[in-house]
Amino acid sequence: IGPVVLIGFAAFLINVLLSRLLAQERSQIPVLKAFGYGNAAIAVHYGKLVGAIVLAGGLLGTLAGAQLGSGLASLYSEFFRYPFLNYVLRAEVVLTALVISAAAAAAGTLYAVYRAARLPSAQGMRPEPPPVFRRSLAAAGALGGLLSPPGRMIARSLMRRPLKSALTVLGIALAG
Repeated sequence: IGPVVLIGFAAFLINVLLSRLLAQERSQIPVLKAFGYGNAAIAVHYGKLVGAIVLAGGLLGTLAGAQLGSGLASLYSEFFRYPFLNYVLRAEVVLTALVISAAAAAAGTLYAVYRAARLPSAQGMRPEPPPVFRRSLAAAGALGGLLSPPGRMIARSLMRRPLKSALTVLGIALAG
């Protein structure tokens, strides 16, 4: 279960990284479209960024893993008094790890890149509109009078984004 959780966490982190990067470059994407770059070219550009991240991580992970694996094999050989214990780094294991990492990175970035590539030029030139808020039960009901202003802000945020709140609570619980 450990590797699956770590790969899922890596996909989430790449999604957050790319979403924030795309939010910062929101006004530049329509300019690229005005110069003739299409949706596919923009998506490929950000895909190359994710590919560079995966390759750099794969290279560093392979080098560190080979060094640690070799050291662990010699430690086992010395501790358990094996006559010989050879550490072998197989290419198919490295390629499988790179493919799994690339698939996780692609899964983490597909929606963010899709949203950025499909952004209409005129809409991208304007700042992102704020979400529509309505008066909630926490603000209007009995909780509104019992909570301090920061407490009301927290309650509103929790009630307006229940999925995000639930996933945050789940993530903190799993981390604990």
